[in-house]
Amino acid sequence: MEKFTEEQLFFISFANMWCSNYQSDAIADTLRKQPHPPESVRVNGSLANFDRFAEAFHCKPGSKMFRKPEERCILW
Repeated sequence: MEKFTEEQLFFISFANMWCSNYQSDAIADTLRKQPHPPESVRVNGSLANFDRFAEAFHCKPGSKMFRKPEERCILW
């Protein structure tokens, strides 16, 4: 079994909290009725903007989970 750092386990736990599985018709219905993005976007979208995530998992430029610093959304 692969070992993770404490920081990696934090992000894995965050993603696991939002883990879900929808059928395609349910996703479309949810998108029409709910103002919030789907769970996968809540996880991938937010973490791709987070420096600590990229550092913890050694995300390389060009990967799905790495956004260039000038393209990142920073709120705080």
